[in-house]
Amino acid sequence: MSKLPSDLLIHTAYVSTAGDMSVGIQPEQATISSPGDFLLDLSVLADDERGEAMEEFRKSLQQTFTSCWGEPASVVFEHEIHDEY
Repeated sequence: MSKLPSDLLIHTAYVSTAGDMSVGIQPEQATISSPGDFLLDLSVLADDERGEAMEEFRKSLQQTFTSCWGEPASVVFEHEIHDEY
């Protein structure tokens, strides 16, 4: 399970597909954000429910964009990118 954001708020989600350039399928990308607000507030949940709620949110975004784009989508939250660097 992924690390939770320090402020317990999901502000931005980055959605993408790998594409397949060998057959001319371009990768897709989308950024979902709520400037000045948040997409998901984990602080309203019990500690033991937060990780699962974040992963369910990720899964729902993956399913939605996989359906829209017709290929598997991946979702990374902003705090996960910042934690890498």
